[in-house]
Amino acid sequence: MGLAEDVATVRADVSNHAQNFFLYWFKKQPDYQPYFAIYKNVKKLEKLKDMDKFVSHTTAVLTKLLVFVDKNENAPGLRIESKKLSAMPQHIGLEEQHFTDLFAALLEYLEGPLGPGMDKAGWEKASKNIIKAIANEL
Repeated sequence: MGLAEDVATVRADVSNHAQNFFLYWFKKQPDYQPYFAIYKNVKKLEKLKDMDKFVSHTTAVLTKLLVFVDKNENAPGLRIESKKLSAMPQHIGLEEQHFTDLFAALLEYLEGPLGPGMDKAGWEKASKNIIKAIANEL
């Protein structure tokens, strides 16, 4: 598969992938869970799926990340999205490393559901472009 096909596959079940990705990310990098006020005190991660806000929030986040992936080779479009992201109050104080860690975890997670046909090189290139664009706006 190519990157566009991978993105379409994820979008086809975005809510499920979003929830599973966040659980994967919080298990892999537990220091990130406290960045999300409504999740920080949840000890049993599987309980997060019972929270309506978890479902809607994670879906919104992954949907936005996929918009970035769509625009990863469109410098002006990526810059516009990066400016919007950096202007959100919840992102004040975040640094490039936070986004590097986020995308590293996302790519690792996606290797499972996308399997060996995943366009890993495409995702890595897109991630680098996205992280650079975001870092320029922080």
